[in-house]
Amino acid sequence: MCGRFYLTAGAAEIKKKFVLDQVPELVPRYNIAPTQLSPVVVAAEKLRTVRLAVPGGHPYHALAEAAAIAAMEGNIAAQDIESITVSRPGFTALTGPLHPTDLIGMAHSPAYFLAAGAADRDFSWVHATAAKIADPVIHRLIDKVQVGPPPTGNAERYRQGATVTIRTMDGRIATSTVFAPKGAGAGGLSWADIDGKYRALMPHARLRDRQIEASLAVIHDFRLVAHVSELMSLLHT
Repeated sequence: MCGRFYLTAGAAEIKKKFVLDQVPELVPRYNIAPTQLSPVVVAAEKLRTVRLAVPGGHPYHALAEAAAIAAMEGNIAAQDIESITVSRPGFTALTGPLHPTDLIGMAHSPAYFLAAGAADRDFSWVHATAAKIADPVIHRLIDKVQVGPPPTGNAERYRQGATVTIRTMDGRIATSTVFAPKGAGAGGLSWADIDGKYRALMPHARLRDRQIEASLAVIHDFRLVAHVSELMSLLHT
């Protein structure tokens, strides 16, 4: 999950829609964040229940983060990489488009996340831009991505985590494990993460730089805002 959502349906409505025997009382909420407990419908052993869960980050963020750390700690340049091997519980093959050409394809390409992290020793919202998605260095590394055997230890800790091993042409090996990526519920969110995402994505809404910075300042002090129109007035294009 990347954004926020709201919950206005009552217990009776949810019970009827999902055919549940029992639903706890739910208070309407209008700004549920990725790090907050939220009700989800779970089907297990023919029993459908409502449980509280904490949404995490994107399922491939840990792959990019682990690849970036391995490349950075091993001081490995993109042109020296022979292979990038990913290992995580239940991950047996690369899914999605191998060589994405747009934002949707990139978001569903674990190979892209791995190659981008290894190439740039970093992964941020810049990697969601058209220029990065078309980066030839990243696409050359995509062809060197492979899936290794699942980890045998600490499997329960991985959740959305991954172990990435980078091997170089001259035989050097660097490995990094990330159990929970930055921005996941386990670690919480920082304003730096939010600011980076906002500044990277809001230009796609055709907002000018001054609008982005002014609206971001309002978001930082949103508890002091008298009415949401103060923010909305800054988002007109």
